[in-house]
Amino acid sequence: LRLRGDSVIIAEPIRMVDSDNPGDFINVSGVMVHATEGWMVDLRSQSRDFKLIDDPRVATIDATWNVHLSGALRQPFLEGDVTLPSATFVMGQTRKIRAVRAAPGADETPLPIGMPIITTMHVTLGNDVRFKSRDANVQLTGELDVSGELSAPYARGVVLANRGTYRVDLGVIKRTFRVDSGIVRVAGTPDMPASIDIWTSYVVRN
Repeated sequence: LRLRGDSVIIAEPIRMVDSDNPGDFINVSGVMVHATEGWMVDLRSQSRDFKLIDDPRVATIDATWNVHLSGALRQPFLEGDVTLPSATFVMGQTRKIRAVRAAPGADETPLPIGMPIITTMHVTLGNDVRFKSRDANVQLTGELDVSGELSAPYARGVVLANRGTYRVDLGVIKRTFRVDSGIVRVAGTPDMPASIDIWTSYVVRN
């Protein structure tokens, strides 16, 4: 880091490397300036196949991105491209998280950073992205355009279900159907349902 006046400059990119795969990394570079209206940021980040999440109960996600964070730190703007070469999203296996309480007398002043606003973000699903639940195991590919607040973004795009299985449990009758193809159309925030069409088949043996 280099200090100049009211600026904090990341002269050499800050680099984080995956301990299991040294070739997978995150780089961060740029500058933070303290102005009359508060802290301003102009940061860029690149990654390659970096494991963001590694929890088989929730998700495992490897991500490659090239993003730009700029504007006031209290609510910066985020833009760029993100690719998920490998990911597994698990549905239905949730667990409760205990809230962490601050120690008595600790300063509870929140950090001066707000929720980023996504101006333009293009997300590409690679060839090893899966959706899993108790009954489903489906491979997904496709592209999404994302915008809005990072906590509840607006997504638009089409995701294809190339192959997989879906188990139908009717009590006495249990059948595993093969997913031949499918399409998920997304247009909205997380609380708005997407439309889905899935074609499946089941071979009846004599």
